[in-house]
Amino acid sequence: MVVSGYYDLQRNFKREVLVSAKSTVLMKVLLNYLNSCSSQLPLKLMHQPGWYCGRIGR
Repeated sequence: MVVSGYYDLQRNFKREVLVSAKSTVLMKVLLNYLNSCSSQLPLKLMHQPGWYCGRIGR
């Protein structure tokens, strides 16, 4: 898991989380964890063509 933060051109702070796993089971566990504490992690899911994307948020 890689977490980064930066300021965009409008000086808004942005956060990014990159999640990678060796198995689908581990990926599901990670996504379930992120989903369970989504109110504390203001994340938006970015859909990448050809990538599995689970649900993050409400």
